[in-house]
Amino acid sequence: SVQSKFRKVKSLNQLYRWETSVQKDETNADKFAFITKYILQKFEEGYDRKSIIHDMNLRLWALIISTSRSLLLPLYEVLLKESTGTFRPRVQKSLTHNQFSSPRFKNLFQYARFKSGYLTTHPGEFPNPINFCYFENEKNASKCSICGRAAFMRCAWCGEYFCFQHFYEEYHYCTNYNP
Repeated sequence: SVQSKFRKVKSLNQLYRWETSVQKDETNADKFAFITKYILQKFEEGYDRKSIIHDMNLRLWALIISTSRSLLLPLYEVLLKESTGTFRPRVQKSLTHNQFSSPRFKNLFQYARFKSGYLTTHPGEFPNPINFCYFENEKNASKCSICGRAAFMRCAWCGEYFCFQHFYEEYHYCTNYNP
């Protein structure tokens, strides 16, 4: 039988795909070139939509792209971090990045380093972002500090409460830390 002679063949469809690629005289290099162009097109579409592209997306084809400098050049504008370790301006403008950059959560990230073995001393207590920013443990409904409507989120920097409009739509980008 076919499976006894070709043990790496997992399914009949795999044989049919192999047969069509042989008939087309396709090589693995041709397949990789097609995949590379397809993925680059998807990245460009995501970049045009202003989507953030994460390193997990890049790992999918890191081996292919490392062989071709011409494929790597268009992605320099998409990456989130510079080679120096600092974030690109687009990430620095992100509200999520801004909130997690608050000194309030410094021990949270130190704790992650402690748990993964990079630090030997426990960083101490820290507020949970869900409990602090989304006031999960509070008994009374909080009001927006600007308009008095029901609060959507609490700023990790200044500690003020904001409704959706005043936090997201009017872009509350805060750097004034109030412990």
